[in-house]
Amino acid sequence: MEKLKSLFISLFVLLTFNSCDYISDFVDPEPTFDVTEDAGNLVINNYSDHALVLYHNGEPYKKIPNSATDFIIWLPNDNDMTFDLQLYKYDDVAPNFPANPDLTKVYKRWNINLSDSKDIEKRATWHITNNEAEINSGNLKFSYVGGTDYQVDVFLNNQNGAKIITLKPGDQYDKIVGIDYGAYTLHFRYWISDPNTPEGLQIKGWVEKEVVAGQEVDIWAVINSNRPEKHLFIPHYDQVNAVPDRRGSIKIINQYPEPIAIRANGRDIEELMYLDGDTQAASMLAYGDAIEFVLDENIYTLEATSITAGGTLATAVIDLSVGENAEWTIKVVDGTVVSEVVDPEPVVEEEEEETPPAESETTN
Repeated sequence: MEKLKSLFISLFVLLTFNSCDYISDFVDPEPTFDVTEDAGNLVINNYSDHALVLYHNGEPYKKIPNSATDFIIWLPNDNDMTFDLQLYKYDDVAPNFPANPDLTKVYKRWNINLSDSKDIEKRATWHITNNEAEINSGNLKFSYVGGTDYQVDVFLNNQNGAKIITLKPGDQYDKIVGIDYGAYTLHFRYWISDPNTPEGLQIKGWVEKEVVAGQEVDIWAVINSNRPEKHLFIPHYDQVNAVPDRRGSIKIINQYPEPIAIRANGRDIEELMYLDGDTQAASMLAYGDAIEFVLDENIYTLEATSITAGGTLATAVIDLSVGENAEWTIKVVDGTVVSEVVDPEPVVEEEEEETPPAESETTN
């Protein structure tokens, strides 16, 4: 009897041990994630409600937990390259994390030229939303000049929306935020440090409007494939309570006998223009077209090319100021392409000195 009892116990232990091995073969291991770097050139804020995997050059680079806290990454870029960064949901590529996974499963994608520096001032931010309908990300670039004591937080869509960046006076040009293609209103909150308050800051106030064509409206940022980047100049709270209109216009008149295409600073001008509605193919002008392109204040190198034959027909440089209405005409005179630019500058009229009346001659 004792031998039979021992046999049953041995069989029970053996079966239990083997069944554990069997079960373990079908149970996914506990997910493991990378930890944030101490310094880097990219920070990811993950608001997606998913754990993510960052792919770079087709290979898994970082496994990112489901957390909106700053996740800092270092991607060396000594060759000044534009990276094609891809984020996949962790569950879509686990457990093997293959190279070059199926692009139809990519969750977010961003083409970005990252700085080859670990300086905080040059660090880009990628804001990851839970919008699964939009894959591509564009750039919001911020400039906040010095001369004030207030820092500023930028929020999306309302005062309680996602905070995408904090800027201190003097932050310019290198402050880039990657964000889903779409239309957003921006809200600027101004504050100074104050250790005596619960949040450690004293709020000065908000700026949520800008002036466009003489009207005060919401501050809009529209990012899409035609306009993948927008540069925003944030005003000082003490100086102005509305963001000034920083746009002018260039009317381009095509008197060349064939259709032409217009590029500005190396890009199709439709990618830079402001227009309600679809801007696709707006860079193409037929003979007789006179199209007004509303653009940000900037210096523009313009190029007109032939759609049929290719090659550059004419070039022009226009230093566009706020509120300025410049013109560029492309035409043919005696078989030669002629480029005419009207680039008016503010004219300050000088008061003419009055010529004193001539003294009458007296005849003795």
